[in-house]
Amino acid sequence: MVKEFSVVMAFDYGLKNIGIAIGQNITKSASTFYAIKAKEGVPDWIKLDSIIEEWEPSLFIIGDPLNMDGTKSEFQKNIAKFS
Repeated sequence: MVKEFSVVMAFDYGLKNIGIAIGQNITKSASTFYAIKAKEGVPDWIKLDSIIEEWEPSLFIIGDPLNMDGTKSEFQKNIAKFS
């Protein structure tokens, strides 16, 4: 049985900014809602926590970019740490 998720929160991780998009089953759409500042990849955890509490997502998605040849990038180490 596949579980339906009501709210999905997706992250576009960066060293200076982290983009956050919200997707919903009700509207069948996703939109970028927030960009929070990060210092050397470390987000403002208090701000991030308040956004998560507000939206109560059922699922988190974090972008995982690859190099143009399909291999893992060095940047993925930072993303894994954030995850």
